[in-house]
Amino acid sequence: MVRWLKNILKTVLLFTIVPFLFVFKTLYDYRKHCKECENNVIYTTPLRGGNPKISVIVPIYNTDERFLRECVDSIVNQTFRDLEIILVNDGSTKSYVMEILKEYELKDDRVIVIDKRNGGCGDARNKGLEIARGEYVTFVDHDDFLESNAYEKAYNLNLNYNADVVVFGWNNFTQSQNNKLYSHGFIGEHIPCVLETTFVTDKRKMKALDHIYVWNKLFKRNIIGDVKFILTTGEEDIAFTRKMHAISNSKLFIPECFYKRRMHEHNASAFVISHKIYHLKLKFIRNVDMLLFELNSILKSFGLFR
Repeated sequence: MVRWLKNILKTVLLFTIVPFLFVFKTLYDYRKHCKECENNVIYTTPLRGGNPKISVIVPIYNTDERFLRECVDSIVNQTFRDLEIILVNDGSTKSYVMEILKEYELKDDRVIVIDKRNGGCGDARNKGLEIARGEYVTFVDHDDFLESNAYEKAYNLNLNYNADVVVFGWNNFTQSQNNKLYSHGFIGEHIPCVLETTFVTDKRKMKALDHIYVWNKLFKRNIIGDVKFILTTGEEDIAFTRKMHAISNSKLFIPECFYKRRMHEHNASAFVISHKIYHLKLKFIRNVDMLLFELNSILKSFGLFR
């Protein structure tokens, strides 16, 4: 009888205290990482006057020099000139990264360079958000690029609507030597250019809202407010985008593919091999991330983990 009670007690402890300690330790590590990221900026370009229409934030870490130049060139050469271009070096170990960023900083007075210690893509985006002054904010990944008239079309089409979030389409592409092979467009190819201010029931529009990427959207700066990217994984987009969609009152869908997303061969092969496992892991990681994000907010509201 005593042995039986001991086994029950062990089982109870195993399924209550151990998970609690695990969650507490994970939350502690998360807060520790947040603190480390608070004061990790080494250099920031002195801010110039003016309030641009669009702030473009680009987190950068050790990307190929060719890809980085193609990315930044596609932004600085936009036909829409009223931009604030924030290039965030997230502790790259490749010396050419800062050399290239400094080059653009000297050539174009719209370019702001932030050099910081490595903290991840979410932290790099957060550092950009801290100084972004644009009416709208958007993001570009360091090895992708845009059509030359992307922001001109997106901004001008939105003048009649003043939407909180502007969504446009993208193409995936792979590169073989000098040739780019593009996929069919996503989202923009199927979603009409209609402002949606009511509850969405159309399946195609719902699918568009489920896409969690931030680089095919313009977010109104005053809607973002104090919302930040989570710092724990490479899937920072999901919590941010879902929160933006939850608090925004209107969304404009533009049926054109302005954004070009580079697909690397090693990523594609890994995805094919473990498609189902990948999505199961991703779902678990996203749920844990969002749980930590909400727990952190709750504890901070009670004055804990400041």
